[in-house]
Amino acid sequence: MKRLHASGHGQGGFTLVEVVVALTLLSLIVLGLLGALRSIGQTGERLEAQALVNDDLRLVSALLQSSLASASSSQRVALDAESQTVWLQGGPQSIEWLGVLPARHGVGGVMHLRLQLEATGVDHHRLVLYMAAYRGPEKVPDWEAFEPRVLLDGVTSMRVHYLGVREAQWTQEWQNETVLPEVLHLALSLRGRTWPPLVVRLLNSTDQPRPAAVVTERVLIGLPDA
Repeated sequence: MKRLHASGHGQGGFTLVEVVVALTLLSLIVLGLLGALRSIGQTGERLEAQALVNDDLRLVSALLQSSLASASSSQRVALDAESQTVWLQGGPQSIEWLGVLPARHGVGGVMHLRLQLEATGVDHHRLVLYMAAYRGPEKVPDWEAFEPRVLLDGVTSMRVHYLGVREAQWTQEWQNETVLPEVLHLALSLRGRTWPPLVVRLLNSTDQPRPAAVVTERVLIGLPDA
């Protein structure tokens, strides 16, 4: 009886080596599942962050599209200049203009607006918007007295180009001009990713070219190089 019982016990049990192998396989399976769950969680976080960035870009594009398209052709009076110029003054990384801001953004009506790229660290910038109430053709805003509104953070680069009426070449400067540009092109790169450019046709731009500008017949003008 003792011999049969010992033999039956040996056939139905597990050896120490088998137990160790089973535990090892189980640990590998658990580690694999944990890695997969972690990867799924990180992917979800990245997708959520990307969705938030897309929403921010959509809102910023809509704001700039409406306010830039409504840029006023009103003339500014400079005390030290003989001629009048439009309020829109721009470079490759900043624009100032007189436009209409929708009331849903806090303060509505005709406003001085200044869009620019500000450095916040090494290779780190933010896109900010300054706003000031319009006080007449001689009142130039003191931008240092206003707090900027951060539109986008983590901007890698920004480039603005301007196209005059019936002109064939884009320019990166629009300073002290008597007329508005016909088209404005704004390109942004956010966190290393280049986003579709914002192309705005200014509604108050007339058919009048800039003085002394080289003009041509209306042809299909390509977008500026990045």
